[in-house]
Formats: sequence, structure tokens, C-alpha cells
Amino acid sequence: MNWSTFIGALKKYDFSFFGISCALFAVGVLNLYSATHSSEHMTGLYKAQTAWFLLSLAVGAGVSLVHPKNFFRYSWAIYAAALLLLVLVLLFGQKGMGAQRWISFGPVRMQPSEIAKVALVLVLGRWFA
Repeated sequence: MNWSTFIGALKKYDFSFFGISCALFAVGVLNLYSATHSSEHMTGLYKAQTAWFLLSLAVGAGVSLVHPKNFFRYSWAIYAAALLLLVLVLLFGQKGMGAQRWISFGPVRMQPSEIAKVALVLVLGRWFA
């Protein structure tokens, strides 16, 4: 893809989703700040929330550039990977908040059930298509 093609695609891109997300985030983070700014042990919570939001915007932008047919094409593989992660929770999972539902990959902890939700939607969409 050359530079002019990228600029042309960027001009056609619908940024409304990101605008709405940013507006909702701004309301939420202001609410979080007003609720936690006077508490000593929760003062940086809004900063962490902002960092996670910026990461999610980057991931959302990346995912939006993937052609929808690729989601259709790889839905069974994504579903199989999600099932594998769920089995790994049974074998190697760590307890968090009273339930064994987390997998640690070094400093990163993840909950495979969240990935399984998306994978199930993708595979059911393919099945019913």
C-alpha cells in the first residue's frame, strides 16, 4: 500500500466510533476522578484508566483495519484458540477474587473467558451465515 492509497483510505474512514468512545470515556474518567481524588489509596486510578483506554483505542484502530472476511475466515481457529485458553485455565489458572479464572503470561494476567465471548460470537456468526 503506497502513501496516497493510505491517505485516501484515511479520508474515507468513519471516525464516529472513536469520537463517541472518547466522549464516553471523558465523562467516565471525570466521574472516577471526582469519586477517588480525595482517597489516598485510589488517587492514581484515573491515570491507570486513561492508560488502558489509550491502549484500547490503539487496539480498536488496528482491528478496524482488518477486513471483515478475515474474521469470517479465521473464526473457527479463533474459537479453537479460545477453547485451548479455557482448558489452560483449568490446568494452570490462578485464583482471583475467589475463582480460578486468570492465566499469567509473565507480568500480564488475562481472563480467557473474555476472549471466548468474542470467539463464540464470531463462530456462531459463521455457523448461521
